[in-house]
Amino acid sequence: MTVWIIESVNGGSSSRRSAALDDDLIVKIGRRGRGKGEFANPQGVAGLAGGGIVVTDSNNQCLQIFDNTGECKLRFGERGRRVGQLQRPVGIAIFPSNGNIAVSDYDNRWISIFDPNGKFMSRIGHGKLLGPKGLTVDDKGLLYVVDNKASAVLVFQPNGKLVHKFGSRGNDEGQFAGPHFIAVNTKGNIIVTDFHNHCVKVELF
Repeated sequence: MTVWIIESVNGGSSSRRSAALDDDLIVKIGRRGRGKGEFANPQGVAGLAGGGIVVTDSNNQCLQIFDNTGECKLRFGERGRRVGQLQRPVGIAIFPSNGNIAVSDYDNRWISIFDPNGKFMSRIGHGKLLGPKGLTVDDKGLLYVVDNKASAVLVFQPNGKLVHKFGSRGNDEGQFAGPHFIAVNTKGNIIVTDFHNHCVKVELF
């Protein structure tokens, strides 16, 4: 259970190998286990504005923050089904305005918000989500959530207000079958991996 950070280097600028594209390992983070800096089913990963990465550790019910050398600087999260606890953390996204961390909790069926120091701030989507997975935040601060079980995408304001929802189960246009991950490009297009339909769909909000 390891996170790998890979640097891609064009063959023309690197004398170490003659391949057209070289993948150079910068740092290897973590190993299998239950302690600080160790993983049991790492899922989501996100880069931090000040450097370093944060990882959701699903089976250890926690988040871990590492610096760029691979040292674990912070581990937080408590297993449970109460507000502020984690049962199955999966997706992760960072709010650029304040560095707060959004975490999708698949089994608790909500999004937990933590500050950069690991303090629980709020939850989003309680009573509206069936099985959240992938997350992303756009440049306006809107939080996009893939609801895997509902085969839908929900869009929330940072305060938790639901502003948009689309998608249903199926294989037609505007439908999904077990969607997993999501991204938003600079044009505002919403890009969703549709697992059981074996495709990537691009939607416009």
